[in-house]
Amino acid sequence: MPVFPLHSWLPHAYMACPIPTLILLTGAMSKTGAYGFLRFCLPLFPETVESFAMVIGLLAATGMVYGAWIAIAQKDLKALVAYSSISHLGFIVIGIFANNGTGIEGSLLQMINHGIIASALFLIVAFIEVRTGTRNLDELRGLSKAMPVLYGAFMLIMLAALGLPGLNGFVGEFLILMGVWTSSMFSGLSGILVLMGALSIVFASIYMLYMFQGSMQGKSDSLPEGLTDIDQREFKLIFPACLLIVLIGLYPKPFIDRVTPSVESLLHLEKTVNLPTGGDSDQH
Repeated sequence: MPVFPLHSWLPHAYMACPIPTLILLTGAMSKTGAYGFLRFCLPLFPETVESFAMVIGLLAATGMVYGAWIAIAQKDLKALVAYSSISHLGFIVIGIFANNGTGIEGSLLQMINHGIIASALFLIVAFIEVRTGTRNLDELRGLSKAMPVLYGAFMLIMLAALGLPGLNGFVGEFLILMGVWTSSMFSGLSGILVLMGALSIVFASIYMLYMFQGSMQGKSDSLPEGLTDIDQREFKLIFPACLLIVLIGLYPKPFIDRVTPSVESLLHLEKTVNLPTGGDSDQH
């Protein structure tokens, strides 16, 4: 799990991966650490989780702000999305260690949301690179006229990534921040952690608009001749992500209801299971 300051492997791995592998990595494998927290750390080591929750919460909040801030400085589209993932995964971690139903449900939903949004953004980067031969924002400008379908899909996904209400990114982030605000694990610092989360969302609006406007809008004299929009096959790849972004954003209840029993079971198990740590060997 790329929690600050143990995050440095992620941008290097993302930059080195071809896009198909990268979609698998960001969509599923980058959530393995979060699954480990939920499946093993919380139920098996509740006292340790309580002891370290404040430290991990501060590190996750720092990573949220740091990842977003570094993303603003990127010129390479692939690197920009990679650093933004550090920020989004920080949201997932802090929601888990809030250790309440709202925060954990938000983190589970945000795992799904991040997989959808980040994978779709990497697809868009691939579509742009194939047609223009570059991912550098300094060499891209004014793609919207030649690629109106990609322009529309990119706008929707960009708005979801920066947490616009009505789209899926907002739902997960809102639940996580509510969980952090009401968490007993972060008592005394809950307000600061929520403020850092809000600050990372502000930074997200900067780097996502920078990415979108820098590649799609404006005028450019250096675009290749014969630039075409995405074809039917590529549209079929990006359309399911756009559909889920709107569906989860407008009606998240089925997705939240699906994870609620597991979250309640986890919290109940954490409170009631007491594994013996010593004593007689015949203890049960």
